[in-house]
Amino acid sequence: DFFNLTGTEFSESDGNNLQASTGKQLRNPQAAETYYTLINPSTLLAAEVSEESSIPLKTTAGINPVATDPGGALANGKKFRAIAYQASDGSYVGYKDFIVDTPSTSGGLKLTVGTPYNIVVYSYGTNSLPGFVSSESQSFTSATHNYNSITDGFLYWKTQTSFTPNMGDNTLKNIILTHRIAGVTVKVNSGTINNTSYIDNITSATLKNHNRTTIFNIRFGNVVGSRGNPQAVPVIFNPNIQNSATEWISDQLFVNADSGGNKTISFQGDVKIGADTKTIKAENAFIIKPGFRTIYKINLKEVTCGAKINNVFREFACYNQGATKNGKPFIPAKEIHGSKYQWDGTELIQSADWGGNLVLTETPFKTSVTSTAAAMKLPCDEGYRVPTSAEWESLINENTLQGIGTPNNNSIYVFDVGMQILEKGVDNPKVTLMLPHAGYRTIEDYTAVGGGTVKHSQINKRGTTGSYWSSSSNNNYTHINGLYLNYNPSGKPPSFGNISGNLKSNVGTNLRCIKN
Repeated sequence: DFFNLTGTEFSESDGNNLQASTGKQLRNPQAAETYYTLINPSTLLAAEVSEESSIPLKTTAGINPVATDPGGALANGKKFRAIAYQASDGSYVGYKDFIVDTPSTSGGLKLTVGTPYNIVVYSYGTNSLPGFVSSESQSFTSATHNYNSITDGFLYWKTQTSFTPNMGDNTLKNIILTHRIAGVTVKVNSGTINNTSYIDNITSATLKNHNRTTIFNIRFGNVVGSRGNPQAVPVIFNPNIQNSATEWISDQLFVNADSGGNKTISFQGDVKIGADTKTIKAENAFIIKPGFRTIYKINLKEVTCGAKINNVFREFACYNQGATKNGKPFIPAKEIHGSKYQWDGTELIQSADWGGNLVLTETPFKTSVTSTAAAMKLPCDEGYRVPTSAEWESLINENTLQGIGTPNNNSIYVFDVGMQILEKGVDNPKVTLMLPHAGYRTIEDYTAVGGGTVKHSQINKRGTTGSYWSSSSNNNYTHINGLYLNYNPSGKPPSFGNISGNLKSNVGTNLRCIKN
């Protein structure tokens, strides 16, 4: 494919297809990471996300186009625009729109023989182009193009050295249009959920943080300033072209963003597997690099949270009650510490508990709470209940306990310490439950500013201790036998957990429910 210049006229393509050249991989794909969506209190849909590949996108225009990468072809009927600027002073000369494989009937771009020019070519890879605007007719050093699209790419090329037309035929060969926006394909695989259940459909799928608007510098084809107007872009899975019932592959789409090495792109979609439709959410899961064609992989599996109790695997809620239930349930973090509860169900919500000591009048906690079996109003989801002390004790004895994080006795703002529960007596045991060490709250006297004594809710041993309610009492409900986890990795042997009979009913502590 070539531009044929005769005298001072710049004519368009001779009809050969613009094709996408194959490119070698220039960066290592991101490592796999798992994101979780709660299906029910004790079951998670785990989405292991990764990159299958990431290669630079180029589109070749020449007399003899090269072999193609099907993700980047510029086919017949697609439009591209050529703009000319004087090489001597950068002044704008003119522009012309062309259509691949369509002869022009309106004449060409007028150029002067013997005069050097800088030529820029760009395309959206579509059958149309936006109108030419005044910002493109500024001098070569300051001209810009305003990109505005929810679905299209932006391909760019310029002469590496100035082009000087001569009398007769002039040819610009092997024009390489480089994508300045990322091309993305998404693969979803259900093979690890159930080998007999295939994907029937994927709907309402989106990638979030595509920037609809961007200003490109004409001289270099790079973004001027920041990208703007981030939003979700639809991901289309065509059910008529899937090669495997367990793996579905999306159409390629363009996402205008630059992660800068960070994970900023989120995926969400409804996957129908058998009779059930499951919503996948992977927030800030993917890296994106402009100009690369990247294949995102999402491998699905179901994970059940629980532990062995009396030689039987029992399901537990995956999160503490009151926690943010879209976090990573097996890694301690402040978002999954959950609420603190008194015995009668009085709740200090998670975000309020993140702080330090609180004046009692500023919290819902009570100085005194009745301790009877009927007074226990700790909230569990339907079908779940508060564990007994015997069940907690069985959990300690029949499973492997493994501390995670570094305890810190000198800070109440340590949120990344917890206890992982693993299968016992098996090779390569997996983590089946995690209990954060979120500390506990007691009601204490506090000397107020200006004098006088007030009650406050004091946070104790966050980052070193986890404390969890049971439904069992000690000495006729004067105290409660709860689970007390004290992770002390330097102890001889390390201290992991026991049943404490010292939880008073007005203590604010965590709640993890067991399935009936």
